[in-house]
Amino acid sequence: MKLQQEIDEYIKTIQPVSRDELQASRKRWLKLSNGNAQDEPDYLPIIVNSIDPACAQEKINPFQNHHRFSLLEQLENPEKMLYEQLASVKKACRFPSDGIPSVSIRHGNAFLGEAFEVPMRIVADTTYTQRYLTVEEIERIDLPDDLTEIPIIKNVVEFLRYCQSVLPEHVSPALYFMMSPYDLAFMLRGEQLILDMYDNPHAVHLLMRKTTDLFVRATRLFKKVIDESYDGYLFTNSLFSGGGHLCEDSCILLSPELHEQFSLPYTIEALDELNGGWVHFCGDGRQLLGSYLALPNMFGINYGQMGLNGPRDGTLKRFMQKGKACNFALAKEKNEAYPAYFRRILSHVDRRKFFYLQTGASAEDRETGQGLRRLWQDLQDELILSRNTS
Repeated sequence: MKLQQEIDEYIKTIQPVSRDELQASRKRWLKLSNGNAQDEPDYLPIIVNSIDPACAQEKINPFQNHHRFSLLEQLENPEKMLYEQLASVKKACRFPSDGIPSVSIRHGNAFLGEAFEVPMRIVADTTYTQRYLTVEEIERIDLPDDLTEIPIIKNVVEFLRYCQSVLPEHVSPALYFMMSPYDLAFMLRGEQLILDMYDNPHAVHLLMRKTTDLFVRATRLFKKVIDESYDGYLFTNSLFSGGGHLCEDSCILLSPELHEQFSLPYTIEALDELNGGWVHFCGDGRQLLGSYLALPNMFGINYGQMGLNGPRDGTLKRFMQKGKACNFALAKEKNEAYPAYFRRILSHVDRRKFFYLQTGASAEDRETGQGLRRLWQDLQDELILSRNTS
């Protein structure tokens, strides 16, 4: 069987989601955190993923982030890239959930390096630069007016159009894991970028100017291709307010002072150009939290490891005070029933605001999985309403 035939057959096994249900979930996401402190969804969104080995083939190697086709193969063939994404879509559709089924492209790091003519190599499904830009090369960077003249960006556009042509109505193409202007600059210059902040600040700002230009223009191009609104954008089966997602992993290496001088102004510019958005970082970035929460167009933080950033309840309170949102969660204890688990989480809020929850249930336990969103909503009616009227 040809791969496209396999894809067509696999798509038929994905549980359809009605247009009305998707619209209700979209409203929840967009009212969760959008710069309007008074805007509140009917319920806090919940994503219920099914845990099912049948949803995807066994991974070839525990150090590889693919099931059948390597990242290099995916970058060279849109069918292979789509095939690798479908398992996560199926998991997000099996049970009632506020997940918005979507397929994200995987060109993030790969296209960014090549756009600046930096050679890349892929090892175990991770993309690396083979060398760093020199200051002289930074000064010579001149991106074309038409970004599709850059081969890898043209490749991204073709993949998005291919997805549009084969995906069912309830599954949407979505953008890549978007590295922020500073993360792009750090990838292209390495740790020398931090030394440049002391020895050659002009070079830092010059490179940041170039990476901000690429980030904003590329994001706008891809959003135009898939006709995605600037009110919200899809990312990992979620819908976030604004126009773009900024991955700020490398920023957490900076002090607040260096961050404010060399990175934050370009984050602000990118957010402003895209009608706002969310920030992501892995690791401990608590020294930068105050700066992020002060940004009008930064609507939330999608943590990689929230638990590394101090006590979770204290962190959530800071978001609540500023009217921002995050992916707050507590670990489910062994043998803890879902009603008790959800009550424990909801005890931290008195409004349907400020966070969304991501959880999962075994595909074999259909009764539990089918009822989790209803349980989550019923407990909000009981607990949050009772607090507001007591």
